Amino acid sequence: MGQVPENATAALWSERLRLTSAEPISSYADGPLAGVPAVTRNAHGTGTAWYLATRPDPVTLGALLDRIRDEADVRPVLATAPNGIEAVRRSGADADYLFLIDHSGAGAEVPADGVELLTGKPVHGSVTVPAGGVAVVRETRRNQSPQTGRIHPRSR
Repeated sequence: MGQVPENATAALWSERLRLTSAEPISSYADGPLAGVPAVTRNAHGTGTAWYLATRPDPVTLGALLDRIRDEADVRPVLATAPNGIEAVRRSGADADYLFLIDHSGAGAEVPADGVELLTGKPVHGSVTVPAGGVAVVRETRRNQSPQTGRIHPRSR
């Protein structure tokens, strides 16, 4: 997972890159830029920058984003969140707050425990995120360090 697929394609634009310190991750396979880097990675200090010199197809972009997330050790707020559900957790002095947004238009059941703040109803095991809507859960505080983070909806 996370590698550029063999049958990767790109469209819309392409750039001719000249590398000075970045490493090529993937190069154009054919066309006027055959052999020229299309995706690069450049480590600098404690960070890493990635550059895409084209717009890859959705499968290729997904594979690249998986690789970038893995290398950066980025983990989703909720590994079990359904596709199309954005999950953000924020920590306050007394509680954690789980914000859930449905980008799919289908709604979903999402694992959660606490109180759904928009309705005031207790949540035991899961909360319903309405189609195109949101849910905000004041979570029962876990015995662990607070987490904050954001994931984008999966488009695959």
